[in-house]
Amino acid sequence: KAISLQAIDKIAKDHPSFAPLMEDVRLAGLVFPFKASPYFVDELIDWEAEDIKQDPFYKLVFPTMDMLEPHHREMLLKAKEEGDPAKIMQAVADIRADLNPHPAGQKTLNAPKKAELTGVQHKYSETTLVFPAAAQTCHAYCTYCFRWAQF
Repeated sequence: KAISLQAIDKIAKDHPSFAPLMEDVRLAGLVFPFKASPYFVDELIDWEAEDIKQDPFYKLVFPTMDMLEPHHREMLLKAKEEGDPAKIMQAVADIRADLNPHPAGQKTLNAPKKAELTGVQHKYSETTLVFPAAAQTCHAYCTYCFRWAQF
């Protein structure tokens, strides 16, 4: 079963070196989706590394505050300090709007030209991206994925 943001306490229990990073991941995970398979977390990340944040597999799936612009980090941290869940969610919504992964009408312009072509996105002139219904979930949400707004 995949590990979600709500279950990262288990990661810290199994890998104590993750404990100091949990708050960073929790906050960034409000903006960016987080999901990882237990195999990925338990077997591929070098939890004994001097700087876990530099582990390529860690960087691949764990969202961090470093992924945000400084003003976005400040906005989110300020909302957290105020402790009002509504303000936190508003800050998250505002940040996501600024990070809009679908600028300039992409959702409309990149849509299939025929209704029967569901699951296809014509994002680049020479390339079509295919999203079969059976593959709409991933073993992990990669931090670089352009589909983050869909999760």
